[in-house]
Amino acid sequence: MYYRIGYISEGIRLVFHILRCRRGIVVLSFKDERPDPKAKGKKYTTTWFDMLRIENGKIAEHWDSALKE
Repeated sequence: MYYRIGYISEGIRLVFHILRCRRGIVVLSFKDERPDPKAKGKKYTTTWFDMLRIENGKIAEHWDSALKE
C-alpha cells in the first residue's frame, strides 16, 4: 500500500513522499533542501528513508540512511 502525504503538521517541516506498509514493515521516504556543509551559502536537495519493523503495535527495529556531512 502506497500513500503520498503532504506536510506532517504545522510544527514539522519534513514532507513524506511515499509511505509503504506491508507485513509489519513501514517505509517512509523524505525529500528536503539543506545547507551544504562543504559549500557555504549553498544548499543541496537530498532524499532519505526510514524503515521500521512494527511488532505488537510498537517499533521493534529502525533503519535509515545518512545525511551529507
